[in-house]
Amino acid sequence: NGVTDCQVSPTAPFELKRSLENSYKLIVSDTLDREITYEYMLTVTCKDQGTPPLSTNRTIIVYVSDINDNAPKFSQPTHTIYVTENNSPGSSIGSVTAFDPDAERNSQISYRIVEGSVQGDPVTSYVSISSDNGVIYSQRSFDYELLKSFKIQVEARDAGFPLFSGNVTVNVIILDQNDNPPVISASSKYHNNATVPRSAHPGFLVTRVLATDADSGQNARLSYQLLHA
Repeated sequence: NGVTDCQVSPTAPFELKRSLENSYKLIVSDTLDREITYEYMLTVTCKDQGTPPLSTNRTIIVYVSDINDNAPKFSQPTHTIYVTENNSPGSSIGSVTAFDPDAERNSQISYRIVEGSVQGDPVTSYVSISSDNGVIYSQRSFDYELLKSFKIQVEARDAGFPLFSGNVTVNVIILDQNDNPPVISASSKYHNNATVPRSAHPGFLVTRVLATDADSGQNARLSYQLLHA
């Protein structure tokens, strides 16, 4: 009657190993992953060998502690931000977010811009990023006619040990504003003057006027009108 036999819930990755008479050790029988299951509720059942056999149950809760085994990840390898030219320096133009399934310090993420250059200048002279929340700020007013797009690399780091990190490529696309007037770039060989013979008939070509606009798309579509005749 004093001899017992104990069993643990068979569905959990644990087993009981007898160490001494009527004494058992609870050991791990498979790999644990806190990101999949962080808590196990085990039922230990012990029976004696008497007649009739008597039994008792005890519930044991096992919490799985975390290690830093996951790197921060962005939802996509690339991210695109659109910003209209003539923006105010220091304004927010977009943000990126990374996720880390670890816990506590192992999941605390900070952001930084990886060193690089844009048109020969440090990329950090164009944009900056909040290390806390991934908000990206412009460092200057962009001019579509001088720069239509550029790329930056953003790194997300966790605070665990060893440290893990992940990167995302951010495409910054500058959008055009109608901020340039048309410029008459060429006319006839007589410049601002044109001579018409008296014998000219309707439809006679007097001169040609050519204008250009540094803007893009609809902002660069030109129409011509004769103001005085």
